[in-house]
Amino acid sequence: MSDTGTPQLLRITDICSTLKMSRSAIYREIKAGKIKAFKIGKSLRINAEEVSRYVATLENAEVD
Repeated sequence: MSDTGTPQLLRITDICSTLKMSRSAIYREIKAGKIKAFKIGKSLRINAEEVSRYVATLENAEVD
């Protein structure tokens, strides 16, 4: 039985490997408000849809 309404919550390490970014870079993006994260217990989690939104903003960003 699968519940499609349940969001997929990712750990920082999952996002690091997916986006090929360091932990500190992910934390900088969270602190800057570019990625929305929340705590569950003592650990941070990020919704998979939030990661997709963040990647879309990177794809639309202009290169200097």
